[in-house]
Amino acid sequence: MLFLQTPGNPGKAIFGPAPGGGGGFRAQFILRPAGPADPTNGIYTDWATAHAAAAAVDGETVILVDPIAPATPVSVGPAAAYNMKGISLQGPIPTSGQVLSILDIADGVTFTNWVGRTDFLQLDFNGTVTPLFTVDTGGSGDPYTMVSGFNTTWRSRGTVEMITVLNSSVLRMYLNGFAQMGNLDAAGFETFNVVALFNSITFLAAESVFIYMDTIRGLGSADVQVSGGATFTASIGGTISPTQTNLAGGTFSSIIGTQTLTVPNPGYWGGAGIPFTTEEAIDRMAAVLFANFGAIP
Repeated sequence: MLFLQTPGNPGKAIFGPAPGGGGGFRAQFILRPAGPADPTNGIYTDWATAHAAAAAVDGETVILVDPIAPATPVSVGPAAAYNMKGISLQGPIPTSGQVLSILDIADGVTFTNWVGRTDFLQLDFNGTVTPLFTVDTGGSGDPYTMVSGFNTTWRSRGTVEMITVLNSSVLRMYLNGFAQMGNLDAAGFETFNVVALFNSITFLAAESVFIYMDTIRGLGSADVQVSGGATFTASIGGTISPTQTNLAGGTFSSIIGTQTLTVPNPGYWGGAGIPFTTEEAIDRMAAVLFANFGAIP
């Protein structure tokens, strides 16, 4: 097991280094479905009791998820609103070839005051009516900031998005290394919904991340931006799709950084072959224009 434990005092949590090497200490609670439960030392067998213990602590806390086996989902439920203020989630660090531990989030579960931080976990949200989390700053103009966590996957497996942005709000989503947003297959729903005019979402990344097809949907002038020097799978027409499966997409104003490119007509490209990034494609088109017509005004 990759979690270090130290004996706690009765009624108090286990304390240890903050995940991610950021320094400092935070209260740690272990969600271990296989049991046995040991509340004195911060060990719980179900989500509700582990969350209640973490929520009762002032300051930063982390719930360490310890599944029966990596591929055996850990249930997050029952249906209720859970205050996630100051609470982060972390799974065991997977060994080579091992899958991420899964949090199976029940229909009807909602989070409040959530900022993300789900290192080494896959979040499968099974909602059918209400999103897991709603970003609503009431049009204050200040962006709501969330952080994915390192090596994490967020995806909706029901019929409603995991996160909705509404009421003239702005979501700034920082993606840590190897974060994956959205579904790998057609079985899921969009992970983010940017609702109506004046709402927007910006993804920022400095390492390799993945935003899969049909991850985001929006109404009207909903605005989605992707920035950073990271690598994103597929293309503007693939990963960040202007036409979503469940609803017509919003306006995607800027895709910045190194993006991979899907070429629908490979026969148009000769010489060096098919370009693999938008940057390469634009540079090669510019070179042809320059060679034939001179400098681009």
